[in-house]
Amino acid sequence: QPDGFIALAEDTGLVIGLGRWVLREACHQLGEWQLSLPATSSLTMSVNLSPKLFAQPNLVREIAATLERVGLPPRLLKLELTEGILVHHPHAANAMLKELRAMGIAVCIDDFGTGYSSLSYLTNLNVDVLKIDRSFINNLSSGTDGAEMVRNIVRLATGLGLSVVAEGVETLDQSEQLAAMDCEFVQGFHFSRPVDAATVWAKLLRHG
Repeated sequence: QPDGFIALAEDTGLVIGLGRWVLREACHQLGEWQLSLPATSSLTMSVNLSPKLFAQPNLVREIAATLERVGLPPRLLKLELTEGILVHHPHAANAMLKELRAMGIAVCIDDFGTGYSSLSYLTNLNVDVLKIDRSFINNLSSGTDGAEMVRNIVRLATGLGLSVVAEGVETLDQSEQLAAMDCEFVQGFHFSRPVDAATVWAKLLRHG
């Protein structure tokens, strides 16, 4: 499972090569789907970037070269970064985010709300999406405080003109509560557990 090897890959530096491979494969796979099924022309692909990979000086050029090689429009790629990357190195991070967004790539803050109390950096960062951490979603039904926290994050994001994604949605009740809060997008086991590319392709054929 990812929890068992990602931390080790980070510690050893192997995550840089692994991250590059994931990025190339993800773009290649989406490009193949779009060539085979025109109805997927607006389908996007989200890819997590590790802190070590994000720190590589040639990353933007590598991403641009990958997109050009597979013929994938940059607007269909979303890159997910944790808050830590953006908070600890705000100036360097923001310069890279500007380059990525200038290419048309969307930038998402993953696991938002975990470990950082200052929200001031949000107004200065070039990002497009906030992904609410699953720990907040788990507390939705535990009382008014949990629900109010999520509601305020949604309001904050929409007030800043950002899209919102709730992570870790595992029940119909959670999905309905989030819809009532005007949360734009949700993801989690309630909709699907992780599946391989062949399973995704079969679903695209059924619905495309």
